[in-house]
Amino acid sequence: LRRMFLTTISLAKDSLEAIKKGNYNDLPAIAKLEATQNKMYMFCSRVVNIAGHKKFKKPSFIYLFLHRFEDVADYYKYLIDYIASLGNEKLKLNKEILSLYEKTIVMLEMLYNMYYKYSEDKDEQILTIKHEVVNKGHELLEKVSKKEIRMVHYLIEIAGLIYSSSSPIHAISVD
Repeated sequence: LRRMFLTTISLAKDSLEAIKKGNYNDLPAIAKLEATQNKMYMFCSRVVNIAGHKKFKKPSFIYLFLHRFEDVADYYKYLIDYIASLGNEKLKLNKEILSLYEKTIVMLEMLYNMYYKYSEDKDEQILTIKHEVVNKGHELLEKVSKKEIRMVHYLIEIAGLIYSSSSPIHAISVD
């Protein structure tokens, strides 16, 4: 599970770094991390299904978390694949879109920390950042270029998925 977290965080951070540097040719290789994350998801799901009642207090919430968190990597991959599909076009992303991207990474890292050391403050911070991403994303949808609309949409989805991944963690951690 820890590797699943770290792989997803790496997928997000590495892709943002490549985009910032204009290394769009690196994106397809980075996107392959999502397939690695899928393997970890399947392994973790199998462990929960086979021995969940022995290993975990609340296996159904662990399974729900895994399912929701797997979707986070999927949406990062959709975003990365879309940006890579633009080919050799010189795409200079709006700084506000890059800021949304960075905020989703902050949310991911908070989720990771929250899983291993739960606190309601982290849960509330994730919700606050989610609202910031959604509100700013909706503003941006009105003013960004046609190609950037899909990117903003993916980032709004990612923020929502990260937040929905925090709910099972809350249920697992609170007795």
